[in-house]
Amino acid sequence: MEIEDLRKGIDKIDNKIIELIKERLSLVSEVADYKKKNNIPVEDSEREKQIIKSKKKLAEEFNINVELIEKIIHELLEESRNIQKKIIDRE
Repeated sequence: MEIEDLRKGIDKIDNKIIELIKERLSLVSEVADYKKKNNIPVEDSEREKQIIKSKKKLAEEFNINVELIEKIIHELLEESRNIQKKIIDRE
């Protein structure tokens, strides 16, 4: 296989990752709507701890750098909180 073919494969996977992030953030918006209607706080540190723990375990099972996955999950959680706060704070 040539380098260009390999790079095309990587690009295709990157595009799928971005699509999945978009899908995840759409669900985050729905969560924010639910929290707003039910007067639930944005931050849920126990839930975040569970998410990080489970994703680190999955990374270990897949033999992926756990620190990398932890960084990615932290970024996703931060963005999720930001989106939720914007939705909940708007009138």
